[in-house]
Amino acid sequence: MHQLFFTLIQGTIVGLNCFGAAATGDADRVKMSEGLKFAAAFLRSSAAAMKFACDFSPSDYDQTVRPDMAPPKVRAGFSGFQTRDHTYLVRLLDSLKPVFASLTGLESEHHGLVEALASAYAAHEFICARFCGDVLPSLRMAALSRGKSDRAGVEVIQELMRNRLALVDPPRHDEAG
Repeated sequence: MHQLFFTLIQGTIVGLNCFGAAATGDADRVKMSEGLKFAAAFLRSSAAAMKFACDFSPSDYDQTVRPDMAPPKVRAGFSGFQTRDHTYLVRLLDSLKPVFASLTGLESEHHGLVEALASAYAAHEFICARFCGDVLPSLRMAALSRGKSDRAGVEVIQELMRNRLALVDPPRHDEAG
């Protein structure tokens, strides 16, 4: 299942790169719009895939999915954060923050991207809660804290969502005082 998410992250990156490239110099609004829509489509697909993953019964999840996210199949503390693609995506979002802050004329497309990102995080929160992440730490947090973390996985996802949304939906330059 995680291989699918890696592909969806790559599609999001392609869309954001197209958006960013079109925003430089003489901004090409059509290509900027297409890039935002493309990235949003991949984020919405990611949300749908996570909801699909929730169709596993808790016992199937514990016996089939969870073992694929633990040693020896992957290193302890498995997380999408460990992938280069995810790291690149977060850095790309950060580098585009000034473009988002000064974006005009593409409010609908921008809103679609913000909503799609929020839906991806909401779906991640949903799947985490469905499989006890509302009370237990994530695999990553448990490994990093050596079992001493008391922050539920859902709480961390909510914090990450706020941070990522601040990148794609920063205060507008014309709104900042």
